[in-house]
Amino acid sequence: MTVLQWVNTLIVGLGLPSVVGGLVFVGRKLEMLETTRREIDENIRPDLKDVRERMASIEGKTSTLFQANSPISLTAKGKRFLEQSGLKVFIDENKEDLMRQCDSHKTMTTPYDVQQMAFAFFDDLALPEDIEVKAKNVAFNNGISLNELRRTGGIYFRDICLDALGFELHDEEDEEASNR
Repeated sequence: MTVLQWVNTLIVGLGLPSVVGGLVFVGRKLEMLETTRREIDENIRPDLKDVRERMASIEGKTSTLFQANSPISLTAKGKRFLEQSGLKVFIDENKEDLMRQCDSHKTMTTPYDVQQMAFAFFDDLALPEDIEVKAKNVAFNNGISLNELRRTGGIYFRDICLDALGFELHDEEDEEASNR
């Protein structure tokens, strides 16, 4: 065998196992990534959604856009921002289309279920660009977050859904006072 043949044999002998070993290594790393993605989807995302909902509630209560008592209701300030942002007009003008979202959840058996659906819907709703711009301007000019403003839309929409589904919106304090 010539030197060139020895070098070629050495490269093939060492190179092929190295390539196979490299592919096995990469495969394991890809499997770890898939496991991590699955873990995030199953365990972390739902928790993050809950944190986002709680933060929106806290922000809204501290900014006085809605009242802390139950059921949550808009304050005069919240109603004003809802109108200034264009969200109220958007909801009113698109009520029929938006109500499909409310009607599509036949499993909503309590006002709380309706409220959670409305909040989640408005958290993820893609608003028309003109409404999005108005909402961002109202949020910026008043030192509130866009999430808080979306929550005011969710509360307004929740009330429409509750009415359409035949649920009565009442304050527990009013109920306690009438029971005395």
